[in-house]
Amino acid sequence: MSSRFRNLWNRTSRSDRITFLLGLTLTSFIIIVGVFADYVSPYDPIKVDMTRANVPPNPENLMGTDVLGRDVLSRIIYGLRTSLTIAVISVSISGILSLVLGSITGYVGGIVDRGLNLVMDALYAFPALVLAMIMAIFLGQGITNIAIAISIAFTPFFTKVIRGAAIASKTKPFIEATKIAGGSNFYIVRRHILPRCLPSMSVLAAMGSLRAIVITASLGFLGVGVNPPTPEWGSDISLAKISFMGGTWWPLLFPGLTVAITVLALDLLAEGLNTLVVLSSRG
Repeated sequence: MSSRFRNLWNRTSRSDRITFLLGLTLTSFIIIVGVFADYVSPYDPIKVDMTRANVPPNPENLMGTDVLGRDVLSRIIYGLRTSLTIAVISVSISGILSLVLGSITGYVGGIVDRGLNLVMDALYAFPALVLAMIMAIFLGQGITNIAIAISIAFTPFFTKVIRGAAIASKTKPFIEATKIAGGSNFYIVRRHILPRCLPSMSVLAAMGSLRAIVITASLGFLGVGVNPPTPEWGSDISLAKISFMGGTWWPLLFPGLTVAITVLALDLLAEGLNTLVVLSSRG
């Protein structure tokens, strides 16, 4: 543990430490399960067996089976991999775009900044879910297309946050000193502005991941998400509506709980990271 991080850690309250560690632990566990789904999952998640349709939870199928006889637990585990893949791709694309656009325009300002703000404001007028849905319909179904659709929906907000961090950084005395010493705009952005935007990006990545998971599930529930029979929580919840009316509750309950727990884990992690970033900015 570096001395800087140790100093920040010592300045946090006990509740903030618990929040961060709990979020980090849960998120790490979720990522491990998703990455090693092939080894953790007890059954093939897409194998249909109509002779075992809507079997309640039992020692053989711990979370029961769905209306097509597929193991619910296996669907959830592989659905976690699907959600994490989409979250990582979408946050990576929007993160890189926002870091480049936000840091450059925030520092340079002028007509470039005004032009970008106009575009971002136009996109930001749409709620993220609505914009992602429009792009998903336009691009089509599939993990890659859904990830791109979500990244487009995230880019306006991410860019605004990074732009704000860049504007705050360019007023620092060492920026003026670098200019006087002959440093170019490109050098200043790369050497000073971008690194000071990265802490904000870490919080945005955690927040974006949880929102990506919720949006992915929402798109799947609405029928414009990942192509069936790919395991995905939203589409599984949508399918479970049919059997729920007949009293089959487990295909609906367990994927819903998994979404809630995953979002909670990432929210706790984002809150803990935000506390550390705020303390770091205060020096």
